[in-house]
Amino acid sequence: PYEGKVVSIADFGVFVDFGCEKLGMLPRTGSQAIDTDALDQLNIGTQVTVYVTHLSRDTGKINLGLTPKRVPQTRIWSVLADGRTPYEGTVSNHASFGTFF
Repeated sequence: PYEGKVVSIADFGVFVDFGCEKLGMLPRTGSQAIDTDALDQLNIGTQVTVYVTHLSRDTGKINLGLTPKRVPQTRIWSVLADGRTPYEGTVSNHASFGTFF
């Protein structure tokens, strides 16, 4: 999870600054829409815990959610990739498609 602050509200979503180089959006419409009642409780300046639910490689847009997204658990070597378990590491390389730790 990330801690962020609501910076803008639009008809189609709520924009959150969560410390990334781009703002993330809590969407009101589309396949990843969030319950409107939950979004209506947010105001500019509200602190909110968010989870990244989708990152578009084509547009760079970041969709956020208010709850963790359920992902299948996969084990790679000794690392559990469940979308919730935190790991610490050192950045070893950057590429256009991601960062290596």
